[in-house]
Amino acid sequence: MPRLGRAVRDLAVALRAELAGAGIPTDLDPGAVPVPGAWLSIRQVTPLTLGEGWEVRFHLYLVVPDAGALEAWDGLSGLLDKALTVVEPDEPINTSTAITLPHTPTQPLPAVLIVVDQLVDAEED
Repeated sequence: MPRLGRAVRDLAVALRAELAGAGIPTDLDPGAVPVPGAWLSIRQVTPLTLGEGWEVRFHLYLVVPDAGALEAWDGLSGLLDKALTVVEPDEPINTSTAITLPHTPTQPLPAVLIVVDQLVDAEED
């Protein structure tokens, strides 16, 4: 039986650890995202042709407090520089994003969205 779910989880945890090692506190739980920090979200799992594994699409939101446009950009650009030492974007980086987290329900926070695709094998048990 495939172990896809466990493999995707392990990939997400490893990516979170790499981001933390680069100096970006990151969480997979949107309610626990540190600000400033990052939210790593598993967005899509796509089978590759010929059963060669799976492509996992992550959305990595870099988030800072809402402190005005220039101050927010200063914080976001610092996080972005750190993130790019760990991940390689698979789509253009969206620099005009705002997200609302469970602990900031009335205030969208400035964010940068990086889409990251990674490969995983779903091993047989």
